[in-house]
Amino acid sequence: MDVDLTESASAATIADETPLLRIGVVTFAFAPVLSGIASGTQYRVRRLLECGHKVLLMHPDVERGYEASIRRRDIQGLAEFAGHPRFCSFAYPTRPLKLRRSHPEPMSHRHWSLVDPLREFDADAVIVEEPVGMRGTASFGLGGYRRPVGPEYTAITGRPVIGVLHTDWMGFADRNI
Repeated sequence: MDVDLTESASAATIADETPLLRIGVVTFAFAPVLSGIASGTQYRVRRLLECGHKVLLMHPDVERGYEASIRRRDIQGLAEFAGHPRFCSFAYPTRPLKLRRSHPEPMSHRHWSLVDPLREFDADAVIVEEPVGMRGTASFGLGGYRRPVGPEYTAITGRPVIGVLHTDWMGFADRNI
């Protein structure tokens, strides 16, 4: 299928066609969490939908165990994509990070499966935003999903998993920070 994805392609034309790819996006920070990771994920999902892909967003559930001021922040997040015909989401169980209670940490793989929703969605590819955060690096390996996010899905399906790192470590090193 040839689809013109240049800036001049109308969103209405793309929306009427079969999705190009089914892409799973997994993140450990999403609205209402305020961070560069959450903002970057929001932008990436928006662009994937604009380009005609179907997107499954796997994001932290911040309804239980978090203060109301965090749960009820007035930022777009999932509301931006509500009702979009090529968007669906899965909220996985979390707990507040011990040192930064405003940030969620994924529960261990013993509590939920990353692979099951991706298989049900039949993702052609998976993007993992900050894979080290999903694994539990912020809690020194004592929390988080506690296994690499993605290799199990690749082993079962043979489909690619891409890890996205948002921190510009080389830029920090250049500035001697």
